[in-house]
Amino acid sequence: MSGKNFADKLKDSIKDTFSNLSVIDAKNDIRLVIKQDDIGKAERKSFDNCIFAKACGRQFGSTKVLLMRTVAYIALPDESGEMQIERFTIDRHGQDLIARYDEGEAIEPDASFVFKAPAPSQTLKYRREYNIKRRKARLNGELKREGEHQKMSTPREIHADVRNGTGLVHIKAKQ
Repeated sequence: MSGKNFADKLKDSIKDTFSNLSVIDAKNDIRLVIKQDDIGKAERKSFDNCIFAKACGRQFGSTKVLLMRTVAYIALPDESGEMQIERFTIDRHGQDLIARYDEGEAIEPDASFVFKAPAPSQTLKYRREYNIKRRKARLNGELKREGEHQKMSTPREIHADVRNGTGLVHIKAKQ
């Protein structure tokens, strides 16, 4: 794929990876653990041949894997044993590992992260429906195009409270 830009490489990888397999949103989270064997012949910045893709093949028996920095498509067997592509989001720790690996940093064996089942608002079905609604609203003149400024309401001060240890952020308007 030398000489191709990022978008062309991605399109080629998607076309090669998903030939004739259905793509569904994952229903459950799965943890990926990197082992020494995964590191050997991996390619940095490769969607389908990096250490994380190799670990998916070893750990889950996946023959088709496409990993980006925030989303992963992994071939996994369904209940009847037929292979299908499951779409996952990648947790923050995984995103950091992938970014560090692509930048040349060594990844230690036994490093792990979680492929997460997409939240309802991140599913393929939701995104498709959302895009259809936006297109209809734009055609009906109910939605302005990007770059057109809408009049903002009066700004209000926002105070952020961070709940320690849970990763939850609560935004409260100051009163």
